[in-house]
Amino acid sequence: MTVTKSFILLFVFWIIGALGIASYEAFQFWDAIYFSFSTFSTIGFGDLTPKTHWSGCIIILLHFIDLSLLSMVFVLVHETMENNYMKVLEFLDEGYRRHTAELNTGTTNLGSPGPSKQNLNNVTTAKEAR
Repeated sequence: MTVTKSFILLFVFWIIGALGIASYEAFQFWDAIYFSFSTFSTIGFGDLTPKTHWSGCIIILLHFIDLSLLSMVFVLVHETMENNYMKVLEFLDEGYRRHTAELNTGTTNLGSPGPSKQNLNNVTTAKEAR
């Protein structure tokens, strides 16, 4: 599952939970959205509370499902960031290895040799002259 799909799934779950809470607890829709977000994100300010024990039990069950979804989103985001970071490191490592191999074999494709290449040629020429 991709990160985008997991965020969409989490958002849809929050909306469905809010709709259920709004209908069962007689909250207004925006109050139910607020209650759903604050409860499912474990903030829980306590200004809106369930009125019956049954609705409290249902909210606890929904909370466990939401915590699973939330942890799934965090894991997917972490894995995606780690994979992208490793791709960048591999790309940089490949470029470094290619560059050092070119320097060691003397097959650099530079327009004009830099000062270090010129110094290397001068040292080689001076050794050959001896």
